[in-house]
Amino acid sequence: MSGLHRSSSAPLKNGLPPQELLDDLCSRFVLNVPKEDQQSFERILFLVEYAHWFYEDNTVEKNPSLKSLNLKEFTSLCILYLMHLLLVM
Repeated sequence: MSGLHRSSSAPLKNGLPPQELLDDLCSRFVLNVPKEDQQSFERILFLVEYAHWFYEDNTVEKNPSLKSLNLKEFTSLCILYLMHLLLVM
């Protein structure tokens, strides 16, 4: 997942969201929620799903060079990204 280390806001050549976009989505929908919402894995998955629909309905629609992702693909990217953040901290 070398794309997670890019700082550009341009989509990757494969259309996947760049790190800057994952930063924004994870910060907005997962990381900056009340701590009690981060205690349940089910709740975290709900927050990731919410981020997914925002990505599809807003980001991809405005930037067609980004790949539309199904929920499983998007969740995998977000979980990998969040795990990366935990290891860096």
